[in-house]
Amino acid sequence: MKTETIVIELRAAEGGEDSKLLVRDMAAMYIKAARNNNFTVSNER
Repeated sequence: MKTETIVIELRAAEGGEDSKLLVRDMAAMYIKAARNNNFTVSNER
């Protein structure tokens, strides 16, 4: 089985608190989708 690493970087930009909330929600969405498809998830900050 071939192992690959995928890096997704999400950053808040202009928009202040709303931008931060959007990025947090998007990260949660990607993490949930990855886990639902049996990917290993590493959340480094």
